[in-house]
Amino acid sequence: MKKNGAYPAFILGFLILIISMGIITQPAKAVWHVLLNERFHQEPITWPWAPWTINPNLPWSGSGPPFTWGVQDYLFKVNGLDNQSLWCVGNPNNLDPEFDHYPPNTNCWVKWGPIDLSDAVAARASFWYYIDSQPYSDYVRWGAYPANAFNMYEMDRCSGLTPEWMYSYVDFDSLEGGTTSLLGEPNVYLVFQFYSNGDTEVGIGAFIDEVSIAWDDGYYDFEALGISFAQPDSSWTYEAVIGDTMLFKLDWKAYGSGVTPPFDITCYLDEAPLYTERRSVDIGGSQMVWDETYTDPWIVTSGTHTVGWYLDSSREIEESDETNNDTLITFESQAQNVPPWIHFFHPTYGDTAATEFLITWEDEDPDDNAMISLYWDLDSTGFDGYPISGASYILEDDLADSFMFDVSGINEGEVWVFAYMTDNQVETWQYSDGPLIVDYDWVNASPVKYPGFAEDFTLETVYPNPFNSSTKIRFGLPAAGTIALKIYDSMGRLCAEPFRGTLSAGYHDIAWSPGDLPSGLYFIELAGQEMKLRAKALYLK
Repeated sequence: MKKNGAYPAFILGFLILIISMGIITQPAKAVWHVLLNERFHQEPITWPWAPWTINPNLPWSGSGPPFTWGVQDYLFKVNGLDNQSLWCVGNPNNLDPEFDHYPPNTNCWVKWGPIDLSDAVAARASFWYYIDSQPYSDYVRWGAYPANAFNMYEMDRCSGLTPEWMYSYVDFDSLEGGTTSLLGEPNVYLVFQFYSNGDTEVGIGAFIDEVSIAWDDGYYDFEALGISFAQPDSSWTYEAVIGDTMLFKLDWKAYGSGVTPPFDITCYLDEAPLYTERRSVDIGGSQMVWDETYTDPWIVTSGTHTVGWYLDSSREIEESDETNNDTLITFESQAQNVPPWIHFFHPTYGDTAATEFLITWEDEDPDDNAMISLYWDLDSTGFDGYPISGASYILEDDLADSFMFDVSGINEGEVWVFAYMTDNQVETWQYSDGPLIVDYDWVNASPVKYPGFAEDFTLETVYPNPFNSSTKIRFGLPAAGTIALKIYDSMGRLCAEPFRGTLSAGYHDIAWSPGDLPSGLYFIELAGQEMKLRAKALYLK
């Protein structure tokens, strides 16, 4: 499937059929083409910049400097983008509207063009003006003319003093009181003229700003924009995950006015039709509207896929631009994300510290892209504690699985530790099993006090971890039974079996010394009572 107007063969065949039957919809209103958005923000010294043209006529008396239009920065339409506008006697004189009035006997012309209205069904120029002149006899007027001459078919005029900047326009099909149209003309010029008589009663003249010109070609246009993934409730999603249900969304625009004839919107998945929608668009008089279309639900399959959207896929509506109706993307489905998890070994009940404490935990994320941030809290609810300094964004695959917690600035008493863990898709919050008791007078490291009865088959702690000579493995048995404690290296090879035998219910400690084994990551496996549990330990010589 190709972009830029290439369609499947059956669509092209259908297009040929409807052309032969003569039923392609005729052009309707209306795509507007903007020719000018002039704010007069260029350097005044370069004025007039093409295609503006000025006419420096001499005064009626035949003497004195030529008076015409130029760019100044004393009065302008405030828009936050520039601070200049046109003034009726601004160039090439040295007059300044801040200090100078316009002279008597002024006849200043300025025009922009040519404008090709050969294919226009409508055309308009809009602008803002301000005038301070002698009423009735002095005025500014505006219109258009179908030749490069200082003449015009008038649209309107203004005299006297306006209370503020005023908005006006020139409809090129309604000049001279609606009797003259320039639609169809190939060389049309927008024209402004300021006129004053010989009376010495003058003001500071006429000002023009923010001139826009656009014409309507009589066609519609559809523009395909971006493709995105959506969940069944139409909310945005990051990626296509195998087994998930998702939709494909197309953002698009319709240009013109009024209501479009009906047309097809089609989505193809891997060159096979996935979804078709028949509709029309009520653009109204806004000239452009945004819209969006969703497919029916699709269950994501594995592999690489291509999705293409086509507006007016049967080519029923003749458009001003036939090359922007389609868009496509290629993507690869992602495997299901397995949420990360974390479990604290320490702190737990009975752990005490005076200055610092080694927090230890076990975590897992099959994608190895999760990060952990540690916090401390005065209780074990709400996850509303305080960040532990230096314990932010710890990588889940960090071999240590531990952090030295500086408690010297924390008030004495119980402190709970909790972790925030995320893989950018799933967030996990987990408190420690028990609190850490901060006691500045505590100096004797007493053993951890576990409750005497083990409710579950658990691998409680490996401590210390990391270690450099030996470590103690604590586990709980809810009932007496035979267990095996085995050690594997990072390649999955059995390296040691510290214990195999029968133990009573309760908590037990087994020490393990690696001896001559190399430094590295080891996995401790506790097997028994039809269960297997694993923990990681880092041996550093």
